Amino acid sequence: MELYSSDSHELTTRDPFGTIRDNAEQCGTTLANFQPTLQPNVVPPTGNVNIIFCRFSSELQRTENIQDQARRCRDGLGRKGIPYGNFIFLSDEAMSGTCETRPMFQQLKKMVYAKRLGIVVVTEQSRLSRGDNTISLIKDIIFHGGRFISITENIDTL
Repeated sequence: MELYSSDSHELTTRDPFGTIRDNAEQCGTTLANFQPTLQPNVVPPTGNVNIIFCRFSSELQRTENIQDQARRCRDGLGRKGIPYGNFIFLSDEAMSGTCETRPMFQQLKKMVYAKRLGIVVVTEQSRLSRGDNTISLIKDIIFHGGRFISITENIDTL
């Protein structure tokens, strides 16, 4: 199954499990010509998955922001001695962190509750979510056997 950076110029998305989501109502619409910045990732059908999760919230921000976040995550993992070659990249681009229906955020949550998540790494906690549930989600990641790392905030739940 393939995962893609959220293509937010579409008003609906279909996640790898076939669920169709209407993003326009809750998340707003963005530039019609917005293009995701990175290529698709393939999630293995079984086993734990390690994720580098990135997000930027406005079409007015640079799309390179996603690539910068991914690079900072890889650098931070390298400093911790964690090889990042097996990490899968997920991103929600030009979507508010308060929006709960972001496609890749939903995909991440599905992996958490299926107990398939190994490590989730972000540049900072707000890249995961700006919602009221962020701390609860991080606790759920840990409870279900995962590990959460925030590079700039020096958070590691190991």
